[in-house]
Amino acid sequence: MPYQGGRLNSRAAINQIKLESLPYFVFSGNADIIPYGEDNLYPFRVMSAISKSPTALGCVKRQSEFIMGNGLADGKGDIIVNRDGDTLNDIVNQCIRFGYSQYYGYGVHCNFNSLGQICEMFFVNLEYIRKHRTLNKAEYGIWREQGNYFTDFHNITVDLYDRKTVFSKMREVGTKDYKGQLHYYSKDKEIYPTSPLDSALISASYEKEAQIYPYANIKNGFSGNTIIKYPTLSMGEEAEEEAKEVQENLQKLHGADRAGSSLVVPVSVNKDGEPKEFKMVEHLSPTNVDTLFLNQNGKAENDILKVYNMPKILLGISDQGMFNAASFNDAFDYKNSDTEFDRKEIERDFNKLLKHSVWAMDIEGGINFVPFQMKGENNSIVVPAAPEQEGTESTTTLNTVSPEQLKAQANLKGSVGGVQGIIQIQQSVSQGLSTTESALSVLELIYGFTNEDARRLLGNPEKTKQDAGQTNF
Repeated sequence: MPYQGGRLNSRAAINQIKLESLPYFVFSGNADIIPYGEDNLYPFRVMSAISKSPTALGCVKRQSEFIMGNGLADGKGDIIVNRDGDTLNDIVNQCIRFGYSQYYGYGVHCNFNSLGQICEMFFVNLEYIRKHRTLNKAEYGIWREQGNYFTDFHNITVDLYDRKTVFSKMREVGTKDYKGQLHYYSKDKEIYPTSPLDSALISASYEKEAQIYPYANIKNGFSGNTIIKYPTLSMGEEAEEEAKEVQENLQKLHGADRAGSSLVVPVSVNKDGEPKEFKMVEHLSPTNVDTLFLNQNGKAENDILKVYNMPKILLGISDQGMFNAASFNDAFDYKNSDTEFDRKEIERDFNKLLKHSVWAMDIEGGINFVPFQMKGENNSIVVPAAPEQEGTESTTTLNTVSPEQLKAQANLKGSVGGVQGIIQIQQSVSQGLSTTESALSVLELIYGFTNEDARRLLGNPEKTKQDAGQTNF
């Protein structure tokens, strides 16, 4: 039976597959598969870091939008490519958003007709794919780190894409029973791709911990860590054992989620049974923690922005109140140029598949992306008119509504940096550094506010005297 769809990026989606339920795989290092990372859980570490880091989540979202642009040109993206009704635009967008922008790789499952042509395509998340050591097969499953490796479930094993073996494989089991092949793309051409966030995973994890730290402090009333001492008569080896235990317990005071915790430790007494120290409660107060916290926040943010070559202004973050149209346009043009290589790379990869598909005639000449284009002072984005509306022009924005975008925008609105960014936008307009229309566009595009809410938030800022007559850009 061919693979029958279901996007493999959540347990709920996996359970909707019309084949047998996918197995749970646990890895112990002696299986037939090649582990993805030393513990076989590399993709999950990346996914966890991105989902908990506001900056990383914003970068992935914005990177995906710039690569995808306005979709595939000439209506080729509207072709339906599977029984679930997904269009080619849908599959390509999933590969970019949930694959390429997070891992520099993606999977496309291909089903074939009796002529050996690709007749269906489904996106498959790399989190659920592991290659066999023979490098000609792959397994779909949910991977966990515990115990031994099990194969006594009905696992889904498919051939890795090889155009030359399609007919021979179908003859072995029959066209109707052939499960199809997996096209596995890796940007660096390695067995498994390395995430663009790999060099900044620690910074992304820091942003996660940085959110826990103030929350833990709020719960304990911003009190510092505390050591509470109690008298003991222990001596010699027994005292050393107690000291070792105390040292281990001290380590438990470290970490964001343990901020403001307490530790009880023994102290020796004199011959009269009185403690040698009368200070029985000792508070541990870190030095200049606010400055350290802010400095590290900035470093982590910059590390993540660097790996994605992402200008801050495209995430709604500005420096020194400079939030004007000229800065935004420069950043926009830079990012469009920066992602050109990625668009071409994905175009070439998909064209290799599509020329052997049932849609080859419909997409003669191959597919190509339509990048975003800026227009006018309000920073709207040009969408080329459909063929039947030639000579006309419509506009849209980056702010298409999707669950991932809404989540990223909600994180930004609720963050300290997001609020500071809004204040800087207001100040920028007041000081004549940007126009009202430019500020409204940024609030709608980056923060996801409606035009009405953005105008209410911006208000009617008064121009400062020193800026009177200043030219706006």
